[in-house]
Amino acid sequence: RRERKDEPAVQFGAVALRSHEEMPLTKGYLVSHQKVSINVALNGKISGFTELTIIPTAPDLKVIWLHARDLNIISASLRIPTNIPLDFSHLPPAPPGLTEPTNIHTYPELKRAVWRATSEGEEGELGIGIPSGSVTKANSAVAVVAATPKEEKKGDDEWEPIVVSIEYEVVKPGAGIVVVRPDDANPSRFPHVFTSAASDIAARTWIPCSDYARDRCTWDLEIIVPRVLYAGSSRRAAASTEDDPDFFSNEDEQEEEWPISVACSGELVEQVTHPDRSDRVIWHYSQATPVSVHHIAWAVGPFVISEILGKPKDVRREVVEDENEEEEDQVKDDGPKLHALCLPGREAEMAHSVAVIRQAMDFYTSTFGSYPFSTYTVAFVDSLSAGSPTFHSAAFTLFSSDMLHPPNIIDQAYETRHLLAHALATQWSGVNLIPKTPSDVWLTTGIALHITSLFIRALWGNNEYRFRLKKDVIRCANTDVQREPISVPTRHTQPEPEQLQFIALKAPLVLHILDKHLRKSGTSLGLDKVLPKLFLDAITGDLGSGANFNTIHTNGFMRTCRKACGGSGESLKSFFDQWVYGSGCPTFLISAMFNRKKMAVELKIEQKCLAYNWAQNAPWEESGHLRPIPLFEGQMTIRIHEADGTPYEHVLNIQDAYKRHEVPFNTKYKRIRRNTKRYQARQAAATAAASGDVEAQEDVAMMDVGFNLALWEDETEREKWRVADWTEEDDAVMSQATYEWIRIDADLEWICNVQFEQQDFMWLSQLQRDRDIVAQLEAVHALSRQPSAIISANLTRTILVTDYFFRVRMEAALALVTSATEKMDFIGLFHLFKLFQSQYCFEPDVETQDPSAFRCIPKTNNFEQLTEYFLKKTIVKAISMVRDQEGQTPPVVQQFLVDLLAYNDNLGNLYSDTFYIAEVMNALAHSFVAVASKEAGHLTEETYEEAQNNEYLQPAIQEVERYMSTDRLVPSYHNAITIAGIEFKVKLTMACLMPEDRTKFFVYTRDGNYPPVRIAAFDALLLLNPLQDVLPLVRYFFGVLRNDSSLLVQRRLAQSLLQSLPVLAAIHDLAAPEMVFEEEGAAKKEKDPLSNVLKALRKKPGRSVNYRQQLLQTLIHEGIDPEVQLCLLKLCESTVRAAGEPLMKVRIPARAPTLVAEPPAPTPVSTFPKIKLTTSQGPSSLPPITLSRRSSSAVPPPVPVVPERERERFEEVQDAPYVEEPAYYEPAPLPPPPSPPKKLKIKAQAPPRTGMSGSDVAACRSILKKLLKDKYSLMFRAPVDPVKSGAPGYFDVIQYPMDLSTMSAKLQAGQYADRSAFRADFKLVISNARLYNVAGIVVEQADRIDAVFNKAWDRMEATLLGMAGPTAHVPAPIPAHVPIPAAEAPPKPPGPKIVPKILKVPRYLPPPREPVQQDPV
Repeated sequence: RRERKDEPAVQFGAVALRSHEEMPLTKGYLVSHQKVSINVALNGKISGFTELTIIPTAPDLKVIWLHARDLNIISASLRIPTNIPLDFSHLPPAPPGLTEPTNIHTYPELKRAVWRATSEGEEGELGIGIPSGSVTKANSAVAVVAATPKEEKKGDDEWEPIVVSIEYEVVKPGAGIVVVRPDDANPSRFPHVFTSAASDIAARTWIPCSDYARDRCTWDLEIIVPRVLYAGSSRRAAASTEDDPDFFSNEDEQEEEWPISVACSGELVEQVTHPDRSDRVIWHYSQATPVSVHHIAWAVGPFVISEILGKPKDVRREVVEDENEEEEDQVKDDGPKLHALCLPGREAEMAHSVAVIRQAMDFYTSTFGSYPFSTYTVAFVDSLSAGSPTFHSAAFTLFSSDMLHPPNIIDQAYETRHLLAHALATQWSGVNLIPKTPSDVWLTTGIALHITSLFIRALWGNNEYRFRLKKDVIRCANTDVQREPISVPTRHTQPEPEQLQFIALKAPLVLHILDKHLRKSGTSLGLDKVLPKLFLDAITGDLGSGANFNTIHTNGFMRTCRKACGGSGESLKSFFDQWVYGSGCPTFLISAMFNRKKMAVELKIEQKCLAYNWAQNAPWEESGHLRPIPLFEGQMTIRIHEADGTPYEHVLNIQDAYKRHEVPFNTKYKRIRRNTKRYQARQAAATAAASGDVEAQEDVAMMDVGFNLALWEDETEREKWRVADWTEEDDAVMSQATYEWIRIDADLEWICNVQFEQQDFMWLSQLQRDRDIVAQLEAVHALSRQPSAIISANLTRTILVTDYFFRVRMEAALALVTSATEKMDFIGLFHLFKLFQSQYCFEPDVETQDPSAFRCIPKTNNFEQLTEYFLKKTIVKAISMVRDQEGQTPPVVQQFLVDLLAYNDNLGNLYSDTFYIAEVMNALAHSFVAVASKEAGHLTEETYEEAQNNEYLQPAIQEVERYMSTDRLVPSYHNAITIAGIEFKVKLTMACLMPEDRTKFFVYTRDGNYPPVRIAAFDALLLLNPLQDVLPLVRYFFGVLRNDSSLLVQRRLAQSLLQSLPVLAAIHDLAAPEMVFEEEGAAKKEKDPLSNVLKALRKKPGRSVNYRQQLLQTLIHEGIDPEVQLCLLKLCESTVRAAGEPLMKVRIPARAPTLVAEPPAPTPVSTFPKIKLTTSQGPSSLPPITLSRRSSSAVPPPVPVVPERERERFEEVQDAPYVEEPAYYEPAPLPPPPSPPKKLKIKAQAPPRTGMSGSDVAACRSILKKLLKDKYSLMFRAPVDPVKSGAPGYFDVIQYPMDLSTMSAKLQAGQYADRSAFRADFKLVISNARLYNVAGIVVEQADRIDAVFNKAWDRMEATLLGMAGPTAHVPAPIPAHVPIPAAEAPPKPPGPKIVPKILKVPRYLPPPREPVQQDPV
């Protein structure tokens, strides 16, 4: 990733900046065992010691470097066997800062300082000196403890292990420790402390260690904690500011108390009372399997511990005497012990949520081999506010308690079970098996997700598994553009979080198609044979040794696949080159045609790669950094369902970008007609099934899934549902078809997009007769692109038939939206209404077939059928997506959604309707927002007026307010209703349907609200663009980034600040780009959109003084979170123009001077050495130094005037020690005569019509351009319109109006006689503003733009004077501050000439006629 050296090598989340290849091998020692004994207080203070068993790898080991950041090292000693004090040096990196803390434009210096502070101390911040003679050779009779389970190699290079003990304390918790305590906003929160995996350097903030991922050792952990937590102590924790760890204990025995528990990586050995203090308990854990410090975690708090038991075994008992004894006999698990911990009050939710862990453990151990550890524990902590991610450690996982859910919550159940199953899979791949290099992260990530998906298939069925797989394939193929490959061999740092998310999407898909590839080319087991072998080698220690112990590499994995499954090595290498080391996904354009002469199906297959096409148009991708693949090769399975209904598979070799393939055809007769005997038999069977014949129902189900519906056999019901059927012409076309349908890539062997077109009746046959869930999904998506009345009826039938998988029914409901158009008389909308009415509403008194007259009263919610619950939500969403030709939602839809909120009844329902209400509110907001039609391309004013005058708008707002008020009194699960209400209001506000009232969102941003609610409110405020003009909100935002109690809110707000900029640019809510004028006139330059957006951002809010001050204060704040700081640095890059950084102050020794002839005595112009830095590539690395002779004149030369910002550097150069040199010398030849000075880059242009010279015209244009770009000239750019500007009687007061655009037109037309006339017109603009307004903001703006003009005018006069030369006869300069008439030339003012800034003063000047005054700059 770090191909560009000017980019900061810092990333969000995990900051992995160490080289995983070299650093652990050059330390001179290995850590075989580490013992930790710490005393943890619930206020975050940690004290204790650690003992490291060091095995030297070289006899000259003098210093042991360890990582220790944010720690106070008290002492270090060597135990042999007595303690010998050791010298140590602790040098933590200095915090990043700015040399000019008041200048925001120097943020690049801070960006580099952040990178430097992060990469400093990679060898270690703590150096411990080892006395000479401590390293001795090992005795051959004594077994040496090694870092791996392998037998130690006997040799002459073995050394006796040494034990180093370090006593330390953690005064202030760093990135690796999260302290949760009650506060004013959450007084009932239980205090607890736990470790965090927020960054790769988190471990070194709580323990001195060797902080490398591949440094693995065994562990002993002793954690000393208070015995109990009293109710009074938890309340005092919010107000206590002392560091005394004993303030949590209370002698009042009447108070409620909770025992303090400890969960840690490893197996619990013992739990004993402290020998010296009875109010302390020691928890001893042992980790026998070597792991790195990255996989060591612990949590301390008043947790409730519960064992996760399996399902009761089927044991018959005749007599049951004791129920408890029966339960103990029934529940016996032979596998690893599983435990779960949660805070008090969440026990029931935890018991309902974690039962899936035992099922996952049984599946993984039976499929992939033994569990690598002895126990497994999950702990649920309040990590949401802290922003701590899920921590996967050895035999222990830390989750957020927000994953827990009660039994009446449906939506969270799927996500929670998937996350728990994945966490357990990570113990095999990710903890015990780790990547060898950062480029191998895709392997451990992909393997864990792959085996998780296999468990999902066993848990929820094959349909759910294949549906998710197909959805992921579509998403990956659409997003794999401008992406890096999932494995980049040259990568030395961990991928960015965004890239990690993409790897988590693509890696399991690559392993899936690799499994298909291995099964076809080698054995039939595929990865089912490879993965158990890898896991077994990792457990036995046969996978690598030393620093590579239990590491996996991409090349090694490829060799294992070839050895285990056989097959061709070249084909496997080609597969990895395309899908692992390459980026992009192919898109296939396929068409089919039947050739009757050859009795074959001709398939025309064209392949395109969007990623490769994009890279060809990107000049910065010429080096091939992303490595897109232009042509993917491999085998593709084509399945043709011929006329007899038999599927025939054909394998095609894809090797060309375009090729015509001939597939042989086997059936000689045509497609089944509707008037055949087979069709009549099927109709008879359907009729018998409708009458209740069970055998006939089974026959119908075998023949056709779609016909298993009695509703469609009744003609009356068909008329009610407006069912359309095929015409005779359609039957004739269908009778000529030779095959039923064709499947492309039926086995999901490609990650690709397939654009295959066939007749709609073929897609319907595939939908109704193919039992594969992927085939049905492909058919639904294809039918949505071919809307018709017949398609709408068949999609409706798909929704009604319960034999279809519920997710296919949901996709069919969304596909009905394409048939809900005015051209089709809104037939799709009618079917959606009819579906909802028939299943979820009371029967109406009068049936109607007009969608605009639809009205229903919903029944009481009943979510016992989970599939119907999800289908109900999808139908509501689909109804809200219907639009007419003008982009408006039909009023009947809005009335329907308002009625759903008004008449919603959840009494008697066993499940919560929280997420259903949230879905209805989101759909209601979507229905009010107009969408531009394809014909118009944009929204018209009439559309806005109709939307604002909607009669259902106010009732909808009232219903949403009612639900939000109820949610404040009785909070819903995760405050989902409040979040949906905030999103509803912000959508309507941005659509100009609600008045902009930021206070409605501001109240939800305050501390004490649920963090996701606060985040949604902040996002809403940012979409209303407060950075433009709302200064109090800007100060509030940055104050939250500095001092908020929730780290999650701080990080998400910083990310939202950054992500809101392109959104505001897309909706054109930024300041307009500045106009840029050419020399020929007011023609606007064509620039790329990115440049215009950046220019607008740097204009507003970048030029706001309040914004820059708040941004600077937050950047250099002492306690700012690193992730927040990184987001703000990126924000600076977009909104603040960077200033050039000062040169480094380096003493450069002068080279030996070369004597030259003495020139004539000149007038000295410099008094101090001038250092000229060049970029020459000569043999010497030192820059040439040009020294001028010290002046011997008695008259001191003028002292240059330096701005305040540069004064410090200037004084340092002046005070530099002077090196005496010989009389006259130069290290280089004399410079050539000075060329004519050039300041303005003026293009060749036609001379003006009258008066002014070309240089005067160019200079005036330059001034005018600068004035137009200035923000204070906004009121003077165009002529004053008394009506539009609200200036009554303007022309009665102002006799001669003037503005900048008129001046530009006059200048272009050549109407100015000289530049003094141009200046007179500008002064007329200023005098008119002062005359009419007298005082106020207009006068202030006029004064400021006048000052800008005066400064530019004086510089122009000096420049033109310098260009004319010292002997030329030119008029004297006109002072800008002296008001003059336009027709008069000013008299020649006395005083010295002004040397312009742009002149390059030669080394020797002839004596001037008048004293020379240097330019202040």
